[in-house]
Amino acid sequence: MLYNIYMAVLDNIGRSAQSVAEVPVDFAKAGVEMLVGENPLPKMKESVKRGLWDTVALGPRIIRDTVAGLLKGTLRLTWSAIKMLPLPLPMLDSWKKERGDVMLRTKDALELFKFDSKFPPLTFAKKQETPQQLAA
Repeated sequence: MLYNIYMAVLDNIGRSAQSVAEVPVDFAKAGVEMLVGENPLPKMKESVKRGLWDTVALGPRIIRDTVAGLLKGTLRLTWSAIKMLPLPLPMLDSWKKERGDVMLRTKDALELFKFDSKFPPLTFAKKQETPQQLAA
């Protein structure tokens, strides 16, 4: 969630920086076109407007993307939590399947922590001897 917000902010900053950096390039192109005989002012004016607009709109764009990212992430987390609730209500088939898949994955993950007789848990305590071993 935070990564997506971070990337959206970087994209907005990149767009603003790129449009401001293009202003001198557009001036140079307009100067070359002026040698050909075209009027350079409309292109220069448009370039300056675009650069100013992207600079002024940077703050609202960052706020919009941050709020949108937080809302999407919150809704996604809330929906995931709701899906895992043991609700007695009749559920959609896709929801049942997804819950079943999660439950199976959880069960399989918990099976890894069970100890088998072939592989007892590691302990550093000294083993106690059984009465049969003591009698022998």
